[in-house]
Amino acid sequence: MKTFDVTIAGEINLDLILYGLPREMPVERELLATGFQPTLGSSSAILAHNLAVLGSRVGFITCTGKDNLGKMALDQLSASGVDLTRALTHDSITTGVTILLPHDESRHILTYLGTIAALKFCDLDLDYLASSRHFHLSSLYLQSGLVPDLPKLFRELKAAGLTISLDTNDDPAGKWGPPLDSLLPFIDVFLPNESELLRMTKTRDLDSALALLSPRVPCIAVKRGRLGSVVKTQEGLFSAPPVLVNPVDTVGAGDSFNAGFLFAWLLGLSPEECGRAGNITGALSTLRPGGTEAFRDAALLSTFLSEHNFPQTTATKDHAMTQASDQDKFVAMVTATAEISLPLGRFQPVSTLVSKAHCPLRPRFPAIDYHNHLDALNPADVLRVMDSCGIEHVVNITMKTGDDALRMIDKFHSADPNRFSTIGWMDWSDVTSPEFVARTLDRLDRLVAHGAKGIKFWKDFGLSVRDTSGRLLSIDDERFAPIFDKAAELHIPVMFHTADPDAFFLPLDERNERYEELAAHPDWSFAGSPVPKSELLDQRDRVFARHPDTTFVAAHVAESGENLARATKMLETHPNVSIDISARASELGRQPYSARKLFLRFPDRILFGTDLLPEDSMYRLYFRFLETADEYFEYPSHASRQGRWNIYGLFLPDDILRKVYRDNALKLLRL
Repeated sequence: MKTFDVTIAGEINLDLILYGLPREMPVERELLATGFQPTLGSSSAILAHNLAVLGSRVGFITCTGKDNLGKMALDQLSASGVDLTRALTHDSITTGVTILLPHDESRHILTYLGTIAALKFCDLDLDYLASSRHFHLSSLYLQSGLVPDLPKLFRELKAAGLTISLDTNDDPAGKWGPPLDSLLPFIDVFLPNESELLRMTKTRDLDSALALLSPRVPCIAVKRGRLGSVVKTQEGLFSAPPVLVNPVDTVGAGDSFNAGFLFAWLLGLSPEECGRAGNITGALSTLRPGGTEAFRDAALLSTFLSEHNFPQTTATKDHAMTQASDQDKFVAMVTATAEISLPLGRFQPVSTLVSKAHCPLRPRFPAIDYHNHLDALNPADVLRVMDSCGIEHVVNITMKTGDDALRMIDKFHSADPNRFSTIGWMDWSDVTSPEFVARTLDRLDRLVAHGAKGIKFWKDFGLSVRDTSGRLLSIDDERFAPIFDKAAELHIPVMFHTADPDAFFLPLDERNERYEELAAHPDWSFAGSPVPKSELLDQRDRVFARHPDTTFVAAHVAESGENLARATKMLETHPNVSIDISARASELGRQPYSARKLFLRFPDRILFGTDLLPEDSMYRLYFRFLETADEYFEYPSHASRQGRWNIYGLFLPDDILRKVYRDNALKLLRL
């Protein structure tokens, strides 16, 4: 058995953190800080400390001067359980120090290298480093004493059977030169942050950077701050959503991420689980000043790791059994819990419920899919699915604008004008122009003349479209009133996809019921949005009220699938509005009594739509949901699913099915 889990050869110093100083600092002035915190610093030492606190066996070779700063740093590191039996003391060079001046989300970093650059290859005990499962190196461009011999060191440790990880940290010279290129073939885990990765690869986006490096490194874990992390392996790209906290100090958060990631990686967990573990420890670090203080707070450490289900190495089985033996057996039975290490993504339970299944192959009546996106598909392939499933007509909501939108209309109209219609996409490309509204009216005329059956306003309206001053445009901004009046004049409906499911506006944590969906699509999260969802829907509804002669379609159950009382009130208040059920069978089907009441009350104002790739199985799940009384079955969805629940059928009457499937859409399409 190896003596250590991880060995590290690297730098150590103290971080002296001064808070409250201005970004621009005049000379010859005494500036007063509002706070001061000395703490263990340096990437290597922070990682060693936090790995040891998490339970890893860590051996550390480092060098300090014969001074109090070095003694203080070593004392803090030793207290965490890191083995320092090979630590060196330099006679003539003092211990390095870093002064950090935080300013909101950025900071000044001032470093005196001292012994940081003094450690050399000849100082290393290779047998000591090799008595480990894994070796890590940080601060590549600060450890100038080691740099010339690092390829040799990595080669010898690799030959001894160790895996190796590297976090270069920043290159103060900005060159990102040797020896990085010669080290990559030896690295198993590369741990840059996104900014560093883009600069070292001289690329402009994350995908390009990963495409450049991933053929050379088996595992690249990229730290993205408030966006969480991504992990690229040979199996694919995995996203881990952030753990949202109110940070006190972000110093050392990247090194703390490394500790959590490597801890999980050495346990053999999946890439996404390793990324999640790194996000947990990175977030924990920000709750106290510096990179190690949160890990020195035993109560905070225990509570935070437990709340976020950080992976554990061992279970306290003996303690649990002893405790249970002292209890009443029934009490012990009903109060027993377990810490589960199975990754959530691998938990795919199969229901043992025995119930009748009715799986219609075709709808009771010919159906019109009023909400789909077909731009990337071959019309012939779509028609094959339509014929197989009894879909009479599909409305393609093109996501193209300008001439591209007209070509998309032609693409499907030429395939079969009786089977396809198109709804246009709102073009915001020139929204800052004084002529924007006039141009939009002309674009509407052009779209309708080319055969478009409506116009769609997407969720970017209210969440990201901004005016010339950079302010978000409000959905009910009166400047856009002529657009809605023009739609009434042209007799075309206006579709609104405003906001998104409630869970998308909540923190990405263990309480979010759409955690897996958002983990797969972190860009769908609007946690922390400057405009609450309720206000977005209120803005939209004011547009409905101001334009009673305009026909509107509120997509996705008016984005109130989780709150059918709100959807009901909206339909009661605005008789000019219909809703579609696209991508919301998951919500409606888990509240079948309330959903059925909605259909029975508003049968003339609900449209069948899917918003999913046309497939036989997808359509047939919708038919099963609308037509049968089946219980607890899978809902139609995209690959990442929408939540860990199943649905129940609504067994709607024939007269309502006929309207929902076909008649209501025919009125809007004017076919």
